[in-house]
Amino acid sequence: MKKYIFVLVALSLIITSCKRNVENASWDVGVVTPLIKSSLTIDNILPDTLLETNSDSSLSLVYKTTFYGASLDSLFQYPDTTLTYTAKLDSLVLGNQTFDTTLTIVQIATMADPTFGALLPLFNGSMLVIPPIDTITTGPIPIDASEYFETMTLKSGYIDFIVDNHLPIDITDVKFALYNASDNSIILQDTFVVIPAYTSDTITIDLSGKTIEGSLIAELLTLSSPGSNGNPVLIDITDHVTIIVEMHDLHPLSATAVFPTQTVVDKVDYIPMTKVTQEFTHMKVRSGTVHIEAVNTLQQELHFKYKIYSATLNGDTFSVQNVIPAAPVGSSSSFNKDYDFAGYDLNLTIGKDGDTVNTMKQSLSGSIDSSGQVVTITLADSFYVNAGMINIVPEYAYGYLGNDTFNFGPSTTVTDIFKSITSGSIDFDDVNLSLDITNGIGTNASVTFNGLTSINSKTGNVVTLGGSAVSQPFVIDAATDNPLTAANNKLVLNDASTSGTASQFIENMPDQIGYSLQLVLNPGETHPPLGTGTDFIYYESGLEASMDLEIPLNLIANDLTLVDTLGFSLQESNQSKRIKDGTLNLIVDNGFPFEADIQLYMLDENNQIIDSLFTLGKVAAATLGSNLIVTDSKKSKLPIHVSQAKVNELYETKYMAVVVSFSTASNTQHVKIYNNYSFDVQLVGDFNYTFEKN
Repeated sequence: MKKYIFVLVALSLIITSCKRNVENASWDVGVVTPLIKSSLTIDNILPDTLLETNSDSSLSLVYKTTFYGASLDSLFQYPDTTLTYTAKLDSLVLGNQTFDTTLTIVQIATMADPTFGALLPLFNGSMLVIPPIDTITTGPIPIDASEYFETMTLKSGYIDFIVDNHLPIDITDVKFALYNASDNSIILQDTFVVIPAYTSDTITIDLSGKTIEGSLIAELLTLSSPGSNGNPVLIDITDHVTIIVEMHDLHPLSATAVFPTQTVVDKVDYIPMTKVTQEFTHMKVRSGTVHIEAVNTLQQELHFKYKIYSATLNGDTFSVQNVIPAAPVGSSSSFNKDYDFAGYDLNLTIGKDGDTVNTMKQSLSGSIDSSGQVVTITLADSFYVNAGMINIVPEYAYGYLGNDTFNFGPSTTVTDIFKSITSGSIDFDDVNLSLDITNGIGTNASVTFNGLTSINSKTGNVVTLGGSAVSQPFVIDAATDNPLTAANNKLVLNDASTSGTASQFIENMPDQIGYSLQLVLNPGETHPPLGTGTDFIYYESGLEASMDLEIPLNLIANDLTLVDTLGFSLQESNQSKRIKDGTLNLIVDNGFPFEADIQLYMLDENNQIIDSLFTLGKVAAATLGSNLIVTDSKKSKLPIHVSQAKVNELYETKYMAVVVSFSTASNTQHVKIYNNYSFDVQLVGDFNYTFEKN
């Protein structure tokens, strides 16, 4: 106010003595302006969600951080299982083919003696002596099989040449031949020595390596008979000799033919899970696919069926049926599809003897339907199928989980308990630290911590938790099922059991927890009989290790530094731009039993430091009573001179960072922190303004 009066007096003198310059006159005025205001509580040092109020209103820090977790997919991997089968032409067959021709007794008699043959019908139904028959021949007898095949070269096959003698006389020296019509190449030739009256005889000939055409010639090269040997026989002009040609069991190397309906593959396989040390008896699939890839080079449609007997969904067995189109000439056709396998229950005990584990029963069948069309198929033609389970992730697995050892780490996990503290040290009167291991797996286990470290990346300081409590195997109980209930196991770590390192571990104010551990399943347990294991594991219920912390806030602090960032704006009005210089007064009402040093930083819109504002003096600690509880807060006023250059920087300032370093008054006496303690800060600007009149 004195400044203001002084300026008015000076202004009056100027107006009186220099009236002609009144239009360009200027003067300075002092104005007090509040700029920022904040109240810091323990919540600004430690997150309020971690604080717990005790019965005496003092505070405790309660914190839990999970630093390790093992789930089903990190402990066990279900391998892909596939069934691959290729059915080539040697597993195909051509249909049996039969051709026949008949010679009546009249025809045979006429070929032997035309006169006798002409008279013979007159004796039908009578007794007559039939004279001997010299050698006769039928000549070529065409056989047209082109309706069934055009040509075939056989890997194996047989032909039966059957002569049915339905005459009243024996026939002898029956010589026959079969050859391809196109080039007269002989397919077969053989002789029946004698075929008694009213009997038949068969000669079977191997056709392996033979090429047979659809246009054939059969020929009876010779046929003789002793006649009725002077004895009269009953003449029946319907009596005859029938020649039958029957081809069967034909397996072609190549063929242009009509292929009959047939199964080309019918295969059942028991597929074990490889590279699995566990003994699973049942499993439920969380995700995964059944992939089927099939290729057909046959010029006929191919029907296939793939079935997994071990897999059921709502009581239905997994089964796929489909058709692969006929292949174009010289090419192939294919089928490729993924089927969702999620939700299927797998019975892994369906073995050949019903007492297996980790085993899937699968089947594959393929067949072709006769199209009635002549198509060409060679030995190179095939039906290829690759079918199996891909990328299987179990939802649940049951059986014996084994006695495996798993090593995890070294690794780190982030913790934010002390994230607001940038530097300094702290000494807690008491630290309650424990490791909680929650076992959601249905098997006993043991955990050995090979290393557990507190890492402060700001200071570079690392504290290793020591002592026998950490280094010895910690046996954990199994979870129970129906309903799933995890087993909670607690390992208490105090200074006594950790060689005095538990407090140091926490007072290091870590922002990372380092760990290395070994997990052993079923430690020291006897292997159960095959298929009788009762262990289990769920996808979302594994093993979890966490650190539990409860610390009464009864402490000694030394330069414990924290930062609070506040919004700041020195409005660029016509008035604010006339600020010449002045003083920023930092007014602190301290309700904590800490002394404090404060520094302010001017920040731009990107939170980058523009400049600093140093305070003069120290903030006094609140007054403590005999019970070490604050009785009165302590007010402090810290002036900060602001030059014209600082004023210009304040115009650019969008945020103000308040850096506070706390220290307890005593380095040996712990003090409790209560929920009503606060640290109130107000920044007031006492500026000199310059006013001008144009």
